[in-house]
Amino acid sequence: MYFTNFEAFLEDDVSLLVDKTGTPTRRDFQLAVAVLLLAMAHEDQQYCFAEGEEIALVLSEAFGLCPEDCGGLIDSASLLHQNARKLSFFLETVNYHFDVSQKQQILKMLWLVAEADGVVQQVEAQLATDVRVRLGLTMEQALRAREIAELEAW
Repeated sequence: MYFTNFEAFLEDDVSLLVDKTGTPTRRDFQLAVAVLLLAMAHEDQQYCFAEGEEIALVLSEAFGLCPEDCGGLIDSASLLHQNARKLSFFLETVNYHFDVSQKQQILKMLWLVAEADGVVQQVEAQLATDVRVRLGLTMEQALRAREIAELEAW
C-alpha cells in the first residue's frame, strides 16, 4: 500500500477528494488544509497577491472546488488561521484523516505557497519543517514534496 501511494504521489496522482479511508473529504478537512496554507502565506508577515492566487489554485485543484466554493473556504479559513493555538488542532485533523501520500501532497502545497512570492523566507522554511514533523513525514518524503513543488513552480 505504501509503495502504491508513494508512486501515486510521484506521479502527482494523489487525491485529497477522499480521506485515507476513501470517504469523501468533509468540509472541515478542507478547512484544515486551507488554514495551514494561509498560515504559510502569512508566516513571513508579507502576504502577497501571488500567495493568495496560489492558495486558490491548489485548493481548487486538490478538492475539485469551483471558484465560489474555493473563495468561501478561504474566507472561512481566514477567520480561523490567526489563532496559533488552533493551528495544532488543524494539524491534528490533517494528521488523523489523511494518509502519508496525502500528507506529502499537503506539504507540497505549503511549499508552493511559500515559493509563490519568489522568495522562501527562513520562517516559512521553519513552518514547513514543523509541519513535516507534526505530520510524521520523513526527511526524504519532505524533500520529495519540496522538489515536486519546485518543479511545478517553474
